[in-house]
Amino acid sequence: MPQGLIPFEIDTDMAKSLFRSWIRKKWFVSPKLKRELKVRKFHSVYVPFWTFDADFYCEYVAHRGYFRGDAPKGDIRFGDKTLGQMTRQVDWELVSGELEAKHNDIYVVAAKGLPEFYIDRLEPWDLSKLQAFQNEYVSGYHIQKYQIDLEQGFKKAKEKGKDRVKLLIYGEVGGDTQKLGSMEIRYSNIQFRHILLPLFVCSYSFKEVYYQFVVNGQTKEVQGKAPKSALQIILFVSVIVMAVIIFVGFVYFSNMQL
Repeated sequence: MPQGLIPFEIDTDMAKSLFRSWIRKKWFVSPKLKRELKVRKFHSVYVPFWTFDADFYCEYVAHRGYFRGDAPKGDIRFGDKTLGQMTRQVDWELVSGELEAKHNDIYVVAAKGLPEFYIDRLEPWDLSKLQAFQNEYVSGYHIQKYQIDLEQGFKKAKEKGKDRVKLLIYGEVGGDTQKLGSMEIRYSNIQFRHILLPLFVCSYSFKEVYYQFVVNGQTKEVQGKAPKSALQIILFVSVIVMAVIIFVGFVYFSNMQL
């Protein structure tokens, strides 16, 4: 049985209004979609989650980089992410260390067939409003039972936890850029909860393609996919390019006159 739930704080009408507002504010979305938007399904669902807390100890080996010179070489990286082209060379030095910290409330969706990528982006939840499970809260709503068991959920939580640990390591390593070599994480004082969280799980169609989106039934956050208009993107890029050409031409002729 769930150990608790967060009650819905908005109704279906408000969720629909939030979604329509979200679509209208998206860049490069087809005007036709905004005019003819038809939501195919709109389900208010209590979705099962595992949440995990744990202390961890990590030993790591990494490289700390310092930029030098002006010769272009390689990519600018923050951890495992490429941020752009590097304009300076890098001097690397080997770093090893250890850190101890605590994971608080790593969320794992315990139901299958849901758009986990978008659901993860609905965080954070306000768990201070978690209530003991009562039938009166769930009356009139769909309730999903967990399909991902505790062991599977903990494996997913550890994968999510690795990303948080990496960020801590990059902060510890310092320098202008970092490369992680290896890390070994050990967990202790592991605690978990099985809870239900309020979501609107929905879909809409456009040009015979279906798109999913989700609305946080507590915080009103909306996440999902909206089809882009290629024509709008091309026009936008064209305007930017023309503006740059005009600006460069203006600067060039101004200097010629001087």
